[in-house]
Amino acid sequence: MGETLTRPSFELTAQTTPLGVGRTSEVFEWSPGWVVKLFRSGYPLRQIELEASLVDCICRATCENPAFRVPSSGGIVAVSGRHGLLYRRAMGQLIVTAMRETGCRAPLARCGEQLADLHFAMHRIQAGAHTGLSGLPPQHAKLRWSIEAAPDLPRQLRAAALQALAALITLEARDAADMCLCHGDFHPANVLVCRDGTVSLIDWLSAERGSAIGDLAKTSVLLLFGRTSETHVISPREEGARRQVHDTYVKRYFELACLPDGPARLARWLPLAAMARLSEGVGNAERAALLPLSEKLLKEE
Repeated sequence: MGETLTRPSFELTAQTTPLGVGRTSEVFEWSPGWVVKLFRSGYPLRQIELEASLVDCICRATCENPAFRVPSSGGIVAVSGRHGLLYRRAMGQLIVTAMRETGCRAPLARCGEQLADLHFAMHRIQAGAHTGLSGLPPQHAKLRWSIEAAPDLPRQLRAAALQALAALITLEARDAADMCLCHGDFHPANVLVCRDGTVSLIDWLSAERGSAIGDLAKTSVLLLFGRTSETHVISPREEGARRQVHDTYVKRYFELACLPDGPARLARWLPLAAMARLSEGVGNAERAALLPLSEKLLKEE
């Protein structure tokens, strides 16, 4: 995966319009059936190589799963002094748009239900059953690192989070053999739906092996509090829409998983998921929304 390819016919100019923009990369059309995820200048090549290897493992582990597809990668490229990773183009619309265009009476609720269906299908893939997935980072280790790396946290809160994580590890030790494939960044913008119902899940850079409820908690935090940029302001109308998708998603997931104690288990994970999100360089508005959830750990001491 370390070989750097070039394609002189692709030119990146000020007029080149990206298909999508993230904090560390932009996505552009490359050729028929292919896109390039072009990382910003200075992004480590080693991280791109790791992403390519990671996606390859996940593609093999999910290839027989009828619920969704994972676009495969096609090699590393160099464009205008930046490195990129080629991907098969995932066709379809964002899930919220797709649900609205179906004409159903409650598109947001339907979106939440389908998110739950997809997430549950993902979590049925056991990490231990696929050799490639054994190389995914453990969820608990990543969470510990995130808590330790989160900036400007009161020492008491950081200590409480690490203590709560240790307690969770002990509590769930009996389920260690059931660690599943976790996306780590599962939210509506990473779900594309075609008119024929085919679904593609994208952006697997945060994939890990661990607890399904831990992964559910990360999605819960993103649905309720995630911003697309530091200037993103969540209006009351958007907040209501987010809450509808979230509540339907969580309810449906617990029904599928037959977990009557699901809400209590999710509540134990949510403050830790909020702490992990704080380590991702979020803006002030999102930080202000996440801190009260994180501070629940102090009340539980």
